[in-house]
Amino acid sequence: GQGDYYAATHVLLLARHPGHLGRFGAIVGVPSRHMVAVHAIEDERVVQAIHRLTPFVQQCYRDGPGSITPVLYWHHDGLFERFDASARDRLRERVTGAAGG
Repeated sequence: GQGDYYAATHVLLLARHPGHLGRFGAIVGVPSRHMVAVHAIEDERVVQAIHRLTPFVQQCYRDGPGSITPVLYWHHDGLFERFDASARDRLRERVTGAAGG
């Protein structure tokens, strides 16, 4: 909730939240201590989710309070990886490779 100063810690417990981790992991944003934004990755629809999450997470980071990061992360294989161009390309390969095979 809005008063939960520890909501951001739930990002470390994604495996305990059924439905938050998809076949290819999740895209995660932690813009403030009050919020975790998560999109489970099942297929190429993740592209639309990223286009929506990016400005949302950046705005929440700017608005605060308790700002943490405006960056999205790809949570996969038990790791959190900054969602940069390299991660985007590898995610695309995984998703399109699985769809084609």
